[in-house]
Amino acid sequence: MKIIAKTLYGFEEILTNELNELGISETISHNRAIEFEGDLETLYKVNYNSRLTIKFLVELFNFTANDEDELYDFIYHYEWEKLFGLEQKFAIFSTVNSDDFTHSKYASLKMKDAIVDRFRDKTGKRPSISIDDPDITFNLHISNNEVSVLLDSTGESLHKRGYRSKILDAPMSEVLAAGLIAFTGYKGEVDFYDLMCGSGTILFEAALIAQNVPSGYFRKHYQFMKWKDFNPKLLEKVKKESNYNIKKASKYIYGSDLSKKSIDVLREVIASHDFFSIISVKVSDISQISPHSEKGLIVINPPYDDRLRIENIDELYRKAGKSFKFNFENHDAWMISSNFPAMKFVGLKPSKRIKLFNGNLECRFNHYELFKGKRKEHIENVSEQE
Repeated sequence: MKIIAKTLYGFEEILTNELNELGISETISHNRAIEFEGDLETLYKVNYNSRLTIKFLVELFNFTANDEDELYDFIYHYEWEKLFGLEQKFAIFSTVNSDDFTHSKYASLKMKDAIVDRFRDKTGKRPSISIDDPDITFNLHISNNEVSVLLDSTGESLHKRGYRSKILDAPMSEVLAAGLIAFTGYKGEVDFYDLMCGSGTILFEAALIAQNVPSGYFRKHYQFMKWKDFNPKLLEKVKKESNYNIKKASKYIYGSDLSKKSIDVLREVIASHDFFSIISVKVSDISQISPHSEKGLIVINPPYDDRLRIENIDELYRKAGKSFKFNFENHDAWMISSNFPAMKFVGLKPSKRIKLFNGNLECRFNHYELFKGKRKEHIENVSEQE
């Protein structure tokens, strides 16, 4: 079957790499999505393991429709009763870009009518609709006259890992955090630092990556578990094989933040799962942190000053830059922010700038190579060694 992995802007290449590591060699890249083919086992495996996907959709069928009657007829003749039962609730979400179909809600309504009418004609009864808590979710995509009907295999977004019950305000998405770490190439081989850890999402994702813990290890439910052809034994096989690759971490993960409330909540989560025992957190200003080894990796998501007003945002970024340069020689530092003027106060020239989005905010994810002395001298030394 054709499977579509939905992801974030700029994640297409790193998601392709992740899917390759999961055994999927042939992929097609789209905007914020990767297309590939696989069987039911593949579908279970990617849902359980992918850190960089929001959800996986399965294409049921596609066709050409020139008007609403053709749309209705084609959808009506699909054997929906083989996919789900009368006792189950379903929902339809539409994306429409067409001169003939100008309203996404109306397209959803026509699809809903076709499905309900078929059930009524075949069984004498009709299934119910539920937008908030569906058992089955369909995605209807219309581009000009080309129509695709897709089935959501995931349900609730995969960023909801399930490893914490108490969440602080405005946490970073777990998918975004895992993506930031993927861009750095981190696999757990060096000490890891988040010097403004806030809700701790970057720390938790780093801990799972360092130990090869599947992203779905704590998750209890996927929507494919509601399908008529759900195979629980196959899912357990996939989980067992994936969990076999879990390893013991060789390095540690360190987090710090000025907020005692944040650190207290993080300590509760750390104490609740053995996988997070490699994380150590403390209340501290960024300027007071020193490394625990000669080399390591820093990934931080400082305040942007968009929601939480910071008294002197420029000074905060300047302090971060000073800590990078003077406290963390021979380390790699990465910073994501939407506050481009404040990022200039870091005072370091980034070796790489990656355009990403944190929610609706356009950001830059900057890489700073930290070394002793002047940048020019460092580049000359590297050239001589090569």
